[in-house]
Amino acid sequence: MIKIEQVPHFRMTMSSDLLEALILCSKAHYDQECKNASKFGGILYGFKNQFALGAESITPLLTFRELDFLLKICEMVNDLEIVSKFKFAANQVLTWAQMQPSMTLQVSAYE
Repeated sequence: MIKIEQVPHFRMTMSSDLLEALILCSKAHYDQECKNASKFGGILYGFKNQFALGAESITPLLTFRELDFLLKICEMVNDLEIVSKFKFAANQVLTWAQMQPSMTLQVSAYE
């Protein structure tokens, strides 16, 4: 049997200001995985490299898990407006995605 499942992806526009705020959140986080996000090989480090190449903004394509991880990175920060706006928008999108009906197609012709 072959099973195809819908997996949502999210395209978001990220400014250098938002990235710097997320890096700040990452460095101050209690969780090592969140701290690693801004280090070499981490998701935020990769985004920073794109800005280093001269981009004014970037539009990464994120999985549900990646977007949720970015929310986790900034969970401890509530006093930065740009982070608060990001958290609100990301939570709205993730909530909407969770409420969508699952689309699954199963093909079992070869059995």
